[in-house]
Amino acid sequence: MNNSTVIRHDDLLVGIGGSDDAGVYRISDDVALVQTVDFFTPIVDEAYDWGRITAANALSDVYAMGGTPLTALQLVGWPRDKLPFELLGDVLEGAAAVLEEARCTLVGGHSIDDTEPKFGLAVTGVVHPNDVIGNDGAQPGDLLVLTKPIGTGLITTGIKRGLVDTATRDVAVETMAKLNAGAARAMRRVGVTAATDVTGFGLLGHLGEMIRASGVSAAVDLGSVPILPGAAALAAQGVVPGGTRRNLVAAERFTRFGAAPESGRLLLADAQTSGGLLLTIPAPLADALLQALEDEGEEGTVIGRIVERDFADGPTGAITIGTDVTAIPDLFSGEIEAVIFDLDGVITDTASVHGTAWAVLFNDYLAARFGDGFEPFAGDDYLAYVDGKPRYDGVQSFLESRGIDLPWGSSDDSPDAETVCGLGNRKNDLFRSVLAENGAQVFPTSVDLLNRLRAAGIKTGCVSSSKNCRFVLGSVDLLGHFDDILDGNDAAERGLTGKPAPDTYLDCADRLGVSPDAAAMVEDALSGVASGAAGGFRHVIGVDRGAGVDELLAGGATVVVADLGELLPASSV
Repeated sequence: MNNSTVIRHDDLLVGIGGSDDAGVYRISDDVALVQTVDFFTPIVDEAYDWGRITAANALSDVYAMGGTPLTALQLVGWPRDKLPFELLGDVLEGAAAVLEEARCTLVGGHSIDDTEPKFGLAVTGVVHPNDVIGNDGAQPGDLLVLTKPIGTGLITTGIKRGLVDTATRDVAVETMAKLNAGAARAMRRVGVTAATDVTGFGLLGHLGEMIRASGVSAAVDLGSVPILPGAAALAAQGVVPGGTRRNLVAAERFTRFGAAPESGRLLLADAQTSGGLLLTIPAPLADALLQALEDEGEEGTVIGRIVERDFADGPTGAITIGTDVTAIPDLFSGEIEAVIFDLDGVITDTASVHGTAWAVLFNDYLAARFGDGFEPFAGDDYLAYVDGKPRYDGVQSFLESRGIDLPWGSSDDSPDAETVCGLGNRKNDLFRSVLAENGAQVFPTSVDLLNRLRAAGIKTGCVSSSKNCRFVLGSVDLLGHFDDILDGNDAAERGLTGKPAPDTYLDCADRLGVSPDAAAMVEDALSGVASGAAGGFRHVIGVDRGAGVDELLAGGATVVVADLGELLPASSV
């Protein structure tokens, strides 16, 4: 249609020739109409929430242009012979609730019989012709500010596959149903240079449109981008919608990913629904914008900056990921040459998988041995007797706590054998079964720290009492993140005593070619921090996943955090 006169008019301020969020048409010197339309199939199972999300998504385009919504028309495709109209009523009710919050008047709509349900809105808003905010005004030196976390495409896919818990689902739904009205008021009050909302093309796709329209390039710090709880783990597990994968293929043409892992790339390309506003602001005004957003009850995060377009960036500009992603915690600067991590509870959340497997093992065994009325294995038992210890040592430690003395047996005992090794082998089978069913979860900030350390040239190692360590790391695509891995199999072959003895950590440090006083180690178990202290490591970092801050410090930790993200620089941009 580029040659058609229908797309050109003296009063058409923003049309289809660009890649803005909505069209803008001037009707007087003081008023311009902002018009947009959006609709899609259900992304959640609850009809009312689908209506809310759809309305917030459609209204967002008006907010992104600096406008105020006035009226809306409903668009409905409904399989009348398959789904009851009462369900459609719930959809419309959800949309009406959001329209009422936005003070946008519903004036009508149109519906058709369709093979699958579809719902959307055509929204009209107003803006002063001189106050239109497009996506083409970003300037070198501007900071990039994002007002909502990303990851909705991954989470809604996880919901459809039954892999998302209620709490994670609720956070994502409320994020999508939240209006961008407050963020729009804040950006108008302070004065941004460019804006867009992050929706179907993902963060990279919409930022790509912005830099092309503005004639610039951009740098984004992956570690600073806010991510919805659960989204990173789903990306690591490959629970990814087709739209996100297509977005990533498209983004690879103009994005330099550097050391960013595949899961991080998928997050940045994730197809969003009703995402936040992506704003550019001159650096001296950034604090004022963040304060204005806070005043409106919104969250703003600086995720990068606009830079000059180099010749090598090509005519479309380029996005560089991790421009300063090598920024590492001060704790690891200077004389630290290596950082050695525990696996369970530090890199991966397989501690919960282990906990489930231990509970099934011991409770089944205690029930068979004592019958009804036995004291079941509980969370306190996990921390006190098995956490961080080699599997057979954990079995023996817990059994001794209950006054049970079993023969040790051998490592090739049948899982049905009533020996320490037999029970340990049974636990291993249970662990693999639970892991295969539920998958492993990663702690995103831990992976971020790993990437930063490796980019900075600091060696990384992984020490785990688990004989399944490599199996777990492989399942989340992290095997290549470590220069040395020492697991329960290696410890047995080398005759190394497990935690709380320092042998395994010292062996790993030796294989990395560093002395303990030039290395840090990270543990979540009391036995683990004790091994680090006994080994003379310069820093013994305890991650409190339930062991307790005071207990970890008393056990030998020099620093205790609830999450490794607390160690990362506040801003790496």
